[in-house]
Amino acid sequence: MPHAELLTVEKLAETVKMPAETVIANLARRGVKVDSAQLTVQQIATQHNLTPQQVYQRIQPEGAKPVVSQGAPGGWGRMNVQQVCERYGVPLELGLERLADAGIAAAANTMIRELATAQGKTPIDIAKVIAGGDGTMPAPGDHRPGGGRDGRSGR
Repeated sequence: MPHAELLTVEKLAETVKMPAETVIANLARRGVKVDSAQLTVQQIATQHNLTPQQVYQRIQPEGAKPVVSQGAPGGWGRMNVQQVCERYGVPLELGLERLADAGIAAAANTMIRELATAQGKTPIDIAKVIAGGDGTMPAPGDHRPGGGRDGRSGR
């Protein structure tokens, strides 16, 4: 769903097949007060000092696991490796390691589009490599340094 930030809560709710009231309630449970279903995702993000992606993530039901998909508002090509890692709670070192394991040399400030072009892939493909394995990503709170989980998929 490219450019979801331009959608009103009402239109976004239709797109994700949830009642607008549920979307507003999910946002409220996560500290994002919405006064009207006619506000755009961008307006809500600006009011709450969030990115549109963070607003979108907060409308998801409790326990929903973030997934890198073309359905989620992205703009992956305009981001660098560090930004993708931060967005999804993947430690930068782990994201760089996953790229290296896939034969992709990168630095924290390397743009995703640049990596995608060099590899003959799409930016979403590169984001999935950073996310790990099947493209599902740990929720930001799931990674605990020193907690015995290294975040690697299938190892």
